[in-house]
Amino acid sequence: MPQGTTYQPNTTRVHMGGAASAIDQHLELYTGFVDSQFQYTQIFASMSAQRTTEDRTNNIRIDRLNTSVVKGRKAGEAIESQRVTSDKLNIIVECMMYIRNPIDEMDDWTSPDFLTDIARNNGTQFGLAYDEAHIIRLQKARSWVAPAHLKPAFSDGIEVPVTLLAAPVTTADLQANASALVVAHQKAVNALIKRRVPLTDVVTLVTTDVFTTLINHEKLINKDYVADNGDFAGRRLVKVNGVDIVESIAFPTAPITNHILSTSTNSNAFNATAADIKGEMILFSKGLSLVTVTAKGFHSKFWEDHAEMCNVLDCRSMFTVDTRRPDTVAVVTVTRA
Repeated sequence: MPQGTTYQPNTTRVHMGGAASAIDQHLELYTGFVDSQFQYTQIFASMSAQRTTEDRTNNIRIDRLNTSVVKGRKAGEAIESQRVTSDKLNIIVECMMYIRNPIDEMDDWTSPDFLTDIARNNGTQFGLAYDEAHIIRLQKARSWVAPAHLKPAFSDGIEVPVTLLAAPVTTADLQANASALVVAHQKAVNALIKRRVPLTDVVTLVTTDVFTTLINHEKLINKDYVADNGDFAGRRLVKVNGVDIVESIAFPTAPITNHILSTSTNSNAFNATAADIKGEMILFSKGLSLVTVTAKGFHSKFWEDHAEMCNVLDCRSMFTVDTRRPDTVAVVTVTRA
């Protein structure tokens, strides 16, 4: 008989349970690794005008002023006077975003503390919700109709439709889709230029799908046409038609019927329709297009609920966002057919 088997079946097997010592009951060694969702950092804090109402009120007012027309007069002609009309935009902060995580005290006493990891995940969720709210307001700017008494100082919203091949197969298909997007982008840029919107402050926000399509353009990434604008292998693209391009994963991907910031006061302004989410390429002014009103910035609090015998992690924020100048936004709506 081979050596090492003479004690069978009576060999003592440590941490192997059951009558036959065949059930693995080894202790788990916890080494501190905690895997969870991937992190995300919000981007709109630097791409929207920021206002705070904390400790003062819950709404702000923005005045909108029309302009005048230059007239000509010859000797003896009457002077034609002009009235300067105005309006106002009220933005009201009504909703608090929050996450509450109660942790049973008994579990907290007898297990590793995941508090840091939970808080980090909550911050990611707040960042995504924050950026999504801003994108939805930008997408809706395409439908804005300027009041007649504010024209010509204000103009209607801009929408540029484009149709792409839904299932590109060949290199020519990919390049055709990219070219169609660039042409649509040119139309949007031209519309903003004609409105005298400073392009130095304009940025192009795109979905991942649109960014992927654009890097197939034969001129955007080509040393014969551009210098250091991008790299196909490195998945890098810097500018399109002279405007910086930013890829975002915070675009809504499905219609939203009950957004956490929608209220009757703002006419459910954050609900997104199927038409809204087609706005996958958005050109807007970082200083003029949006205004973010914060009544309470993001903060967290860890407290003990004695009655429920739980430790509680609360993460909260109270803000809203609106389009300050919808006529400085150009939305390219993408249809794939």
